[in-house]
Amino acid sequence: MAASTVSYLHFFKTALHLNGTDLKLLRLLFAPKIDPQNLADIFARFKVDELRQEEVSLLSQLCIKANYQGVPPAQRPRMKGVSRYFVTLNARQTFTFLQLAELYAQAGIEVLLCKGIAMRLGYMKDQSRHMWDVDIAVRPRDYERAVALARQHGYAGKPGMHATTLEKEKYLPIDLHSYFHKTSVKGIDEGGVWQRSRRLNIHGQKLLLPGVEDILAQLLTNAFSNIVIEGNTRPHLKWIYDAGWLIRFAGVSWPLLFKVAQELRVAHFAKLMLLLLEEVLPGTVNMAALDKAFPGYENNNTLFAHYYRSAIYFKRYFSAKQSGKLSKYILLWPGFCWHYHRYYQYGLPLAKQIELFPQYIKTIMGARSWWGLPLASINKIALRMKRDRELC
Repeated sequence: MAASTVSYLHFFKTALHLNGTDLKLLRLLFAPKIDPQNLADIFARFKVDELRQEEVSLLSQLCIKANYQGVPPAQRPRMKGVSRYFVTLNARQTFTFLQLAELYAQAGIEVLLCKGIAMRLGYMKDQSRHMWDVDIAVRPRDYERAVALARQHGYAGKPGMHATTLEKEKYLPIDLHSYFHKTSVKGIDEGGVWQRSRRLNIHGQKLLLPGVEDILAQLLTNAFSNIVIEGNTRPHLKWIYDAGWLIRFAGVSWPLLFKVAQELRVAHFAKLMLLLLEEVLPGTVNMAALDKAFPGYENNNTLFAHYYRSAIYFKRYFSAKQSGKLSKYILLWPGFCWHYHRYYQYGLPLAKQIELFPQYIKTIMGARSWWGLPLASINKIALRMKRDRELC
């Protein structure tokens, strides 16, 4: 691997915000056998009260895998209670989701599982994997009808760019997507994703589970967005665990993964995140197979340099957004959109990227006409800033 590639990987590895204990926790989860002393060391270094839910969830899974050997006696009742909590929470979220799925089934609307719920119901059935929410997709032609049907049955809906957050009970949100992949909002055909999915019967509800390569491509692209584009500063553990699980236990086909990633125009994202995954969990990614399956993407320093420049720009952009300085935020907004746009059009000639950019701006702003674009843009920016300030 070229020296410059290694330096870029180091930059993005730092953006994962993982400390030594996080790395040890992740690697122990994939170890064939757990030494109780290693688990005891984890508890000695962690302050459980200060952990995020994502970290506590993985720690509880590690305790179950070790049969609680190495867990300090004073912590055992607590960790067993945590495990029961996540099992109960997942069951409650799944039950709430299945109620909505039944409505859609009666209306003839097919439901495709996404991200966490796909992992939970399809690929990690025996794990107490924590889910923040439930993500599902319907075909674009069914999206408006699906939103309207949910609202008719008491769900409140918060619309986004290509998804609506539906909530009937507090803290049990369901994100309804009009596309399986966030990149597809730009007109990418997802017919292959639906064709490769398989039927899954959960308590009488017939759902669609994406193929392992499709869900892996989705996880890698979402992780890229969270780390590089949005610059989230929390530790990025869950995507690593999920992706590592799929590769080690679900039988990933590297050529098919490349085909899927090419089809969805995310091969460059997938390659970078797989290289990062191998940095965090050595021995997970078959590097020879990866380079063979992703021809032309190995050591692509031009691409990594573009990621690096964009990540620096995004950091400035989100800093302005959180500070509440509307004028600075608006000035940085076009640049943010341009960098974001280029991610999903990477490989096209610059002239073509420039040609497609205005339509992209119109799409993400939700403007019905070019005349309405300035007002729609200002309103959307102001509303997003208000929401972000409330979350800070």
